[in-house]
Formats: sequence, C-alpha cells, structure tokens
Amino acid sequence: MKAGAFKKLLFILLFAAVLSTAVLSYPVCGAAFAADYGDKDAADLWYYGEDALNLANARQIVDGWDKTKLPTVVIAISDTGVDASHELFKDVLYKNDKGEIEGYNSRTGKTVGASGLADHKDKHGNSVTGVAAMLIKELGLQDRIKIYPIKSNSLDKEGNEVATFNIASLKNAIKHAGEIKADVLNLSFNVLAKDDPNGDWIGDKNELQFTIDNAAKEGMFIVAAAGNAGLDSEETDRNGKYVNRAYPASSPNVFAVMSYDKNGNIISNYGSAYDIAAPGKDIYTAAYPSGDNGYKVTEGSSMATPIAAVAAALLKLRFAAEGKAMDKSTADFMRNLDLKTTDKKIGETVKYKIKRLDLLTVLTQDFDNTVFDYLPPVGIGITHDGALGEGEYSNTIKMYATRVKPVKFIATFEPERVDPDIKSLVEWVLRTPDGKETVLGRGETFVYNAKVYGNSVIVARLPDFDIEEKSQDIYIEYGEYYPDDVRVTYLKNAGDDVDTAPSKGTIYTSEKTVFSLTGIEFVDPDVSIKWFVNDVLVAEGEGLTIFEYTPTKTGRQVISAQYGERPKISTDYVFVAQVRHFIARPLDLSMLLIGLSIVIVAVSLTAAAAVKRKKKEKSDDGEDIAAQ
Repeated sequence: MKAGAFKKLLFILLFAAVLSTAVLSYPVCGAAFAADYGDKDAADLWYYGEDALNLANARQIVDGWDKTKLPTVVIAISDTGVDASHELFKDVLYKNDKGEIEGYNSRTGKTVGASGLADHKDKHGNSVTGVAAMLIKELGLQDRIKIYPIKSNSLDKEGNEVATFNIASLKNAIKHAGEIKADVLNLSFNVLAKDDPNGDWIGDKNELQFTIDNAAKEGMFIVAAAGNAGLDSEETDRNGKYVNRAYPASSPNVFAVMSYDKNGNIISNYGSAYDIAAPGKDIYTAAYPSGDNGYKVTEGSSMATPIAAVAAALLKLRFAAEGKAMDKSTADFMRNLDLKTTDKKIGETVKYKIKRLDLLTVLTQDFDNTVFDYLPPVGIGITHDGALGEGEYSNTIKMYATRVKPVKFIATFEPERVDPDIKSLVEWVLRTPDGKETVLGRGETFVYNAKVYGNSVIVARLPDFDIEEKSQDIYIEYGEYYPDDVRVTYLKNAGDDVDTAPSKGTIYTSEKTVFSLTGIEFVDPDVSIKWFVNDVLVAEGEGLTIFEYTPTKTGRQVISAQYGERPKISTDYVFVAQVRHFIARPLDLSMLLIGLSIVIVAVSLTAAAAVKRKKKEKSDDGEDIAAQ
C-alpha cells in the first residue's frame, strides 16, 4: 500500500473512532446523565426512572435549550440549615456578588455565610437540600437553578438547636425569601391540626396566613410537605373541624406534596387538602459532610417536597426557553398537570385519585390547549397585615388615631382553585356604625387607608355569587386629650409639634383669623369644644377644632379652649394676640401712605400749576402795555 493511501486510511479510522466515541458518550432516551454520589450511581435510583420522574427523557429536552438565554431561578429552602462544604452542594448554592455562599438565619434575622448555615445534628436540612441539589445536577441546570438556604429551626429553653420550627421564624423566612425574589420556597415540615390546640398554624390565623398570601400574590410558589402520619385530610371531629390536616401544607396559597413508594402506593397523609404526590421512599441524599458517611437513604414527604420545588423551577425555565409568558400562577400550572394517578382506597372504596408528579409532563404538556380545572367558589375569606388588639379586641384590627397605618387585605377562596377572573371581582366595602356602605375598591387585594375613627367594618364579597360575605372589624381609638399637650395656634400650623407651633402674633380688627388646636385632630368628634377670648366663652360645638375669630377692638387678647369637661388648655399654650386697628395692617398702611403720597403730589402739582398760571397772567398784562 502506498504511503499516501495508508495515511488516508489511518485518518478515516481515527475519524471513525472519534465519531463513535462521541456518539456512544451522548445520552440516549432512557438513560440520564448519571453521576456517582458516594457509592451510588444515580442511574440506579428507582425514582429517576420512566415510571416515576422520567428524568432521562426530561433531560433530553433540557439539553436542547439555549441555557445562555435563560434566567436564574432561585429555590429558597427553609429548614434546619445546610453544611455547605458537602460535595453534593458544590455549584448549586446561591452566591452573592462577591462570589460567596449566602443564606439567611430567620431566627436571628441576619444574612449569613456558609459557616452560619451549619445544619442541625439530625441533618434534616442536608437531606432536603440534597434531594433538590442532586436533581438539579442530573438535569444539568446547576447554572440556572440556585438553592438559597434559610436556617429557620428553633432553640430549646437551654438555647440548644432543635429540629422544630415556630411561626415567627417561618414568617421571617417567607418575608426574606420574598426580599431576595425567590421563585420557589420549600417548607419540608408540618404540624397536625389536632396537635395544635391553639390553632396557631391553622390557615385562618391572620399573621402566618397573610404572610403566605402576600408572598403568593407577589409570585412566589410555596410548596410544603403533607406529613407522614397516613391520615385523611377530610376527617373531622364532632364539631366539624378538620383535625388531621397538616399545616402549612393545608393553608391556602400553599402547594402541598404527598409521597409515594416504588409501587405507587401513597405513604404519607393524603386527601383533597393536598395537591400532588412525588417519590418519598428510599430516597438517596446528603447526610453528614463528605468523608463522614456523606450520604444516606431516607423517606417521607419532606423528601418529596423538594422534588416538586425543582419541578416548579423547571416549569419556569421551560416557559423562558419557549419564549412564553406565564399568564397564570405557577400553582395553577402545577395543579393542572395531566399526570398518572394512584387510587387511594378507604376500605374497598376509591376515595381519592392522587396525581403523581413526573418531569417529562412538566416539560411537554400543551398548556395552550389545556382546559384549566377551576372550581366555583363556595366561600371567601380575609387575611390582612393589621395588628389585632387584646381582650375584647382580640379579633379586631386596633389602632390609635395618632398612629394609623395602611392595612393590606387579601381575599382567600374556598376552594383555592378559583378562576383568577372571578377572584378579581371581589368587592371591598366600608361599613360604618350607621349602616352606611361605601365601595372602596375591587380585586383580590386591597389597601385601606383608614379615616373613620371609632368602629367600622371592612367587608369582602363576591357580587352575583351566593356566597356569605366575610368581614373584619376595625377600631381606631380616638387620640387622648391632655391640656398640657395641646396648643392654640394658626390653622396652617395645626399639624406642627406642640412645642414649635406659634402661640402669639398680631391680628387686626375687621379681619378674620382662623385658629386651631395642635395634637387634637384625632379626638372624638362628638365631644364639645369651647373657645374663649379673655376668658369669655365665644364659641362652642361638637368637634369644633377650628375657631374663626374677627376681633372688633384693639389690645391684648388671650384665646383659649376647653375639650368637654376637661380643664382648659395650659396657660403656657394659649394664643396671645396683639390686636391692632385694621388700618395698621401692613398692606393697609402701605396703601394709606401711597394714597397720601398721591394726594400730596396732586396738591403740589395743582398748587404749582396755579402759581405758574398767575405768573403767566401777570406777564401777559405787561406786554400789552408796552405795545400801546
């Protein structure tokens, strides 16, 4: 064989070898980009298979995206912390502008670095975060989906960390997740209603539910675990209360995740209070840091929940990759996935058909032709960020008139899956004690700038729907009156501080001057206010905080007031007026001087003209004689 031919053949063989290597290394349908985690190959995990999450086929679609044009989606995980040094978390944890791992401690309210996020000894946070991290890496999306850890577990009486959570810390976690613009918030913990005698976690409790509702209205997808007790969410006690529901999973505006095993059996709490099921048995994930038994197999709805969190993030990236806007909430899309179901029987009766999550459906369902499964509203509720009072006002928004703040109201619905167009029809009404109603706004949210003092009611209702309205009492306590804290001053200075508002000045007869009182604009308008000039009562009336005074004589005059039967205003805070004749007003005096000047000039000019005329007459007489 000639040398040239031999070189040519060798080139062809080398090219074929390279080509075959490239082809063989490229993933084919049914095989994920599996990596090794500890002693485990991801390809061996049952829940990544076609009968469960269908990861390999989902990965093929993701591989076709131009990832350089995709946004970064942030999943906040509120749990017991995370050991950032674990190898599984490399490249998936959120970093700040300095390239440093960053998270948040919701118990202390501080942003912290990797060392401040260290997990609790049971490593629940590592396990939950590890499920999300491994799935993100298996999808090849570690550059597009980032995990923001929020350490939110509690302390015991001795100050030691425990693997439990309280409402205050959870509220802070939700608020901070909103502040960093997290797209998804994962809550892998719950409290059963029957274990919560005070109802602190129940959905209709104002503080927590409002925080959840507000975050959801701002676009955050909140996902929570249904719990592992195997209880039916629809069971009630003799009073009709749902005793087996888990919170916050059962709260409105939370997407609740059940768990199932390799055979498709539901192994968690279940029922219509929850939304979907994801794998939750024999889940391989992070435990202690690398080098110290770094992985473990675990189970529970806590592990199923971060799978749903990643699915929601994947859905957001899908819309971006397709150049489409999400015209509905993430929860609406997730609840309307066309998924396989598992029959949940109670005895021999199929009570529930529970959807089982898979990632391929998330990436391929034709939402343009999906008929969204909305339900008609049967009930309406209200949450708000107003501060409730105590005692008889424990269910009332109570404010002091001197410290009135805007109150944000959000309407909730039963069931939650109500058409957004219907939600937008909510009518917000102010009802006063006299029965008068005023429509103040419409829509799912409403901000009330309170201006009615005393008692009033905010009502939310859906016109044209046979649904009982929901109302919230508001009480604004009138400002207290203290004689030493109120000053008579000019009306224009009524809003000034009592120590700086003018309390003396010059006024004029025949001219109306308007006086008012500082620090009294919020007092009860039904109380009579008396006005005095030199201790003589000159005006009296209910709510008479403004006094119009036109003096008729000059001299020193003291203007004072009295609120109801309280003492008169302190001597130091009366208004001392020096009254002058109206002619002495600066403008009048100026006009008088100008008038006098004009008169003087006119008289002078007239006199000068007369003198000139006489001189001229004399001059004319002399000329005539000379001519004769």
